[in-house]
Amino acid sequence: RAARHALFDAATKSEQDGGFYYAVGDAIHRISLGIIGSLPKSKRGKLRVLLLDGTKWEVRGEKVQFLTLALVHQGVALPIYADDLLKAGHSSQTERIAFFKQAGERFDLRNMLLLGDREYVGMEWFKSLHVELGIQFVIRLKKGIYHQQIDAAPGKNWEQMQDKLRDNKKKKWISKLITLGGVTYRYVITRNLKAGSKDEDEFLYLLTTLSSAGTAISQYTLRWQIEVLFRHLKSNGFDLESTRVEGKYKREVMMQILCLVYLLAIREGLLFYQQCPNAKQFKMDHGRGVKTLVHSVFRQGLCILMRKIASLDNMI
Repeated sequence: RAARHALFDAATKSEQDGGFYYAVGDAIHRISLGIIGSLPKSKRGKLRVLLLDGTKWEVRGEKVQFLTLALVHQGVALPIYADDLLKAGHSSQTERIAFFKQAGERFDLRNMLLLGDREYVGMEWFKSLHVELGIQFVIRLKKGIYHQQIDAAPGKNWEQMQDKLRDNKKKKWISKLITLGGVTYRYVITRNLKAGSKDEDEFLYLLTTLSSAGTAISQYTLRWQIEVLFRHLKSNGFDLESTRVEGKYKREVMMQILCLVYLLAIREGLLFYQQCPNAKQFKMDHGRGVKTLVHSVFRQGLCILMRKIASLDNMI
C-alpha cells in the first residue's frame, strides 16, 4: 500500500527534477525496511553497527561511485542507503555530512556505531558524526596524519607509543586521548594482522569515540563485511559493473532494486541456516584469522530465491 501511494504521488512530479525516481526509490525503501524487519532476530537483539564504504566503476566514460551505508545483522552487511557521487575520487567531508543527514531522514542513526576505512577522515566530519548526529564511530586512520595533535596530548608521543608496542610483544594495543577540532577522541594503535601485505602498515591506527580501545578494535573487524557485500553485488552475484544504466536517478533506482533482491537472498539464507544449523560448513580465512562459511548466507539464499522466482506465481 505504501509503495502504491508513493508511486501515485510520483505521477504529480516532473521527471526532470528526479521526483518520479525519488518516489520509486522511496517505495523500494519501504519494502526493504519490511524485509529487514522480518529477518530472523539475532541473540544480540537490536541492529547497532553501521558500515560505510564506496564502490565505483565507469559507464561509457561517466564516473560512477556509490557511497553506501550498511547495517550489520548476524555478521552480514545489509545495504540501507546509497548515493551516486558521480566521480571517481574519494568523497569530501561535505559530501559525507550531507549523505548522513539525508540517511538520517529515513533512519534513526543516533547512538549507532559507524565503522569506516582510511579515506573517511576529517575533523569537521568527525565532529558532525559525534556532536551533531550523535553517532559513535571507529575510523581507521592513515599512518601519517594527526601526529601534531597526538604528540600534544598528555602521555607518550606517537613514536614512543609505537616503540612500546614493538618492545612488548604481549601487548595488543596502546591508546591515549587526543583532541581534534575541540573534541576529544581515543587514538588507538594495534597490531595489524595483515602486516607485510601490499599497502598494509605494521600497525592499525584507529580513532574512536568509544572509551574502550579493546571494544573499538574488536568492533572494527566487522568492517570487512561491506567488502563482502560489494563482492556479492559485483563479481560473486549481480555483476553490477556490467550494467549500462545511464543517469544518476536511474542508476540509484537500479542500485536500490539490486539491494532489495540482495536483502531477499539474505533473508532466505538466514532462514535456511536457522532451520538447518547442521548445514553450516566452515573454512579458515587465514588472512583475517577468522572462520567463514563455505557457502555464504548470500549464496545459499540466492540459490533458494532463484527457485522461488522461477515461477511468476511463486514470486508474487
